[in-house]
Amino acid sequence: MNLMKIFKVSYIKILLILCVVLGSLLGVSSCSRKAQVVVPKVSPEVLIPKTLAKKHANSAAERHLLTFIQKKLLTKNGLYTSTVSQSGQSDLASGHDMLSESVGMWLDYLNASKQPQAFRRFYAHAKATFDQGPQFSYRYDPTNHRQYSVNATLDDLRIIKALMVYDALNHTDRYQKEATKRFTVLAKNCIGKGQLVNYYDVAQKRAAKSGSLAYFDLQTLHYFESATANGKKKTISSS
Repeated sequence: MNLMKIFKVSYIKILLILCVVLGSLLGVSSCSRKAQVVVPKVSPEVLIPKTLAKKHANSAAERHLLTFIQKKLLTKNGLYTSTVSQSGQSDLASGHDMLSESVGMWLDYLNASKQPQAFRRFYAHAKATFDQGPQFSYRYDPTNHRQYSVNATLDDLRIIKALMVYDALNHTDRYQKEATKRFTVLAKNCIGKGQLVNYYDVAQKRAAKSGSLAYFDLQTLHYFESATANGKKKTISSS
């Protein structure tokens, strides 16, 4: 009887050890697949708009426009759609609704005007407001603290590109891994089978069936596509 008990206990221990080892192996395999981020070896300098090298006239109209945006529309989390305080009224953004489109455009401005500290601060707050993990919500209602469940592929690409341009202008790699991770997930959800679509719905886990030509940011798409070209990639592990 004692031998039988010892055998049963030993058998159970062996099974438990095997389960732990097998689970660890599967877990490591799964995590390693998720943790691989392919960053293009091509310098992000190729993404810097050529217009940044040109000197623009700082006209009175431009100064008035900037003052209006900063005083009437700009918040630490994004930019209001309108100065009129009304949100959630329709399917279209209005009032104090904020759009990821505006976030990307303001990041572009901060890059162009060489304000790296303001860029980092604004992006951190906007990310906390719009981030949905795999993408940015296209629209945020600050009155009801509501994120809409869909993104806008073009707007995500604009933000991703702005992060890469920041690194290029400031000679850093601060955002390269994050931008690449975001593009990788965006491509999975919004560029299935080589067809770019307008949005992905995180609530319904479903993508749009079509893509508008205006959503094709060919420069950014080509840049990240280069990471998969033979002999033009490097792989780093995400944290």
